[in-house]
Amino acid sequence: MTDAAIFVEYPDSTVDEFHGEVVYEREATLIYEAGGVSHRINHGHTRAIHVHPTTAEK
Repeated sequence: MTDAAIFVEYPDSTVDEFHGEVVYEREATLIYEAGGVSHRINHGHTRAIHVHPTTAEK
């Protein structure tokens, strides 16, 4: 789908940053692939998830 920088904000105000291709995003779950591995982020354990698409110029 979309190559993106994904910022996950937790209830304690910490933020993790991930990079990968977003392959699924719905109300409760975001799944992205990085390095051929799928990663799942459950929205129920976060305060907010911010997805910032990245673009590669050719």
